[in-house]
Amino acid sequence: WAGRASADLHTFMYFNSKGAQSAEAVVTRVRRAGLQVVVPRYGIEGVVAMPEADWDVNEEEQTVTKRGGKDVIGVFRRVVVNIEADNTDFRNRTRLSFIRIVSEAER
Repeated sequence: WAGRASADLHTFMYFNSKGAQSAEAVVTRVRRAGLQVVVPRYGIEGVVAMPEADWDVNEEEQTVTKRGGKDVIGVFRRVVVNIEADNTDFRNRTRLSFIRIVSEAER
């Protein structure tokens, strides 16, 4: 537990000093709360919240579909996320937020 807490603290300190960064992430799991992703560039993982007003989450099929659109995100799909330090309530956490899906042409 202490090793993970130390890694989380140092990740927070890095993004707190560098500012918000965007990076490509790989979806490893779809959860009700959002997408579980790994960001290889920084060696971190986390959950990207997907607002229920905008996205339909299907845990059984492991997909997230944009409401009123054709965008479908599944396991192993690449997305771009924003990574930033979040110091609200003195919790020192790193927050991941969804920016966009990586297109086939960008791969």
